[in-house]
Amino acid sequence: MHKNLKFLFYILSIILISTPSVFAGINMKSKSSAINLQSGTTFTITTTISNFSGKLIKSKTASINGSNLQLNDAILEEDKSISIISGTYIPSSNVIWLDGNESFWGAKGELLYTLKINGHGNYVGGNLNTNNDLELLDENSTFTTHLINRIEFNIKLNNGTIILEENLNLYDNKKIIGPGTIDLNGHKLIFGARELILDEPIYFQSAADIEFNSLVHLTTTYTFNDIGIISGNANILCLHDGGNIVVNSNSTLIFKDIIIQNISENNIRCVDDSANIILQNVLWIQSDDFTFDKGSIKFQDKVEMIGENKKFVYSTICTSTITKYSDLLLSNNFTFSYDPNNTNQTLLEFEDSTSSLKLKNATLHTTSTGLKLTKGSLVIKNNSYLSTEEIYFVEEIMTGTYESEGITFTTYDYQNIRIGGITFGNDSTSEDFICETLAGATLHVIGGPLKYRNINSESWNMTNNTSILNIHQGAQLKLYQTLNSGNGQVFFQEGATIFKDTGKFLIGSTSIYK
Repeated sequence: MHKNLKFLFYILSIILISTPSVFAGINMKSKSSAINLQSGTTFTITTTISNFSGKLIKSKTASINGSNLQLNDAILEEDKSISIISGTYIPSSNVIWLDGNESFWGAKGELLYTLKINGHGNYVGGNLNTNNDLELLDENSTFTTHLINRIEFNIKLNNGTIILEENLNLYDNKKIIGPGTIDLNGHKLIFGARELILDEPIYFQSAADIEFNSLVHLTTTYTFNDIGIISGNANILCLHDGGNIVVNSNSTLIFKDIIIQNISENNIRCVDDSANIILQNVLWIQSDDFTFDKGSIKFQDKVEMIGENKKFVYSTICTSTITKYSDLLLSNNFTFSYDPNNTNQTLLEFEDSTSSLKLKNATLHTTSTGLKLTKGSLVIKNNSYLSTEEIYFVEEIMTGTYESEGITFTTYDYQNIRIGGITFGNDSTSEDFICETLAGATLHVIGGPLKYRNINSESWNMTNNTSILNIHQGAQLKLYQTLNSGNGQVFFQEGATIFKDTGKFLIGSTSIYK
């Protein structure tokens, strides 16, 4: 064939102008070959057309019916919308199916068809604008996405999986509907700026950043695997009935710049002790008592825990940490109760003196296990409390033996033992635990002993004579090192006691009430 005629054959377009046309099969020689359906045209396919790799240009008022059209990296152009597709177009339902190792690339404009996905290895990228939700068939359906525009549709997982190759930016009121899996693959999932209800369970893999930009209501379970971040941009995440956040084994979840409401029981939890949670610039609001029984927590930057007369029960056997230059503030009659499922007294760790626990009308409580605090600092605002449960028992001590009439006798002494208490310091300069009582503030010791083991005199600071240490009835101040109250005052209520180790003293203004 003459080369010019051959060239003309390859760029030939089949133009349908007005009359209905029927095709049983088409062999497009190249991507330059096209079928052009102009206004009013009907394109009827009597038998499935396979391996269509050319271009299909369709007017908005033209129609296609009949059998399916299998596209092989073909170009679909309609009403200024251009897409490159490897998949199956089904005229009867106006659906494009990606059915395993197939792809959709949106070049421009709005897709007027519904995009559905089945099988593994599918790919969706480019610009995808559509008024129809993107839907996966079942748990065997997966696709990787590299969508570069803000998407204005929901994605229905139906137990399938989506893998991000680029940040996925959702329009207002749009979401990914579970159940199913989202593998963020180190990228961001960004929600819109309008109030949103998340009510279907989702499993997140490698969730580098889930970004909220509005009030979000969670009524289902979100599970996180590997390393994940929930970034709130100072917005509220409200946990309703059935709303849970779960951190998997060997995984870390970071809550960042967020307000979390309706925390109760264990609706934020670690699966086991290999998991951990980081709270970074978080307002933690409890609606009921909460128990943290597995894994560990890092308190970073500024974290505040509140809940009127609510209790945070720390019962895990793992160590949690207040990091450097960070504050954990307990306020609003809130109680932090140290109650580990072992006898370890040092599971609340402070990295150094810039790691601070602040009590503002709040209580630090420990069970009879006791709590030892070192390296960090405690700041007392308003009326705040130290509380300890104690166990009393009598200990039998052998004092000697003697013989009488050939019989050996053993002598014993007995002493009363009290187990429990909160300890400041560890008789080591490098491990002093600084306590600062601000002006107008009172630290009430309302149960059990406060054991003082700080070495440096500067480790106990009271701003002025309105800074008060108040030892209540039944409580005890035990000085293993000298305590100088400086400008402050120490009150002993009737029934309170003080114990001083040999050569140790309480220096400063002291009052005893009877």
